[in-house]
Amino acid sequence: MDFNQRDVAIVQARSGGFVERVGDPVPLTAADGATHLAEDLTVAAIKSLARAAAADFTTPPSIVVGIPAWWAPHQLAALKGALAESSLADARLEPDLACTLAELRRLPDFPADGLVAVVRAGAMHQHHGGAPHADEARQA
Repeated sequence: MDFNQRDVAIVQARSGGFVERVGDPVPLTAADGATHLAEDLTVAAIKSLARAAAADFTTPPSIVVGIPAWWAPHQLAALKGALAESSLADARLEPDLACTLAELRRLPDFPADGLVAVVRAGAMHQHHGGAPHADEARQA
């Protein structure tokens, strides 16, 4: 199944977010009435980003996907399955915090030593079980 960037954006706008719905067996409905699983839309979005980024490289880059820390195991399994069925079977999955820190380390003014705090400001998500997200733990 292949989507273009416009299709993904339309379903995103109508559904209120499909990344949060990865692993949900209830499909999302596009404007044309077509239904899609959230993990398939997520893979389509990753493909779209990879195509856009590939223009900056002379050889195809490795793809690393940042997985939200609050995802439940079934969500990770659903994305792994969708990636395995796509042309992105080689994509490496890493925690979103590790991806954030890797990108920050590339900045010229990133501190060489000391503590680094990464704060998720304004993050919106649905909790689907498993360990509570840090924000939820503080509220409990």
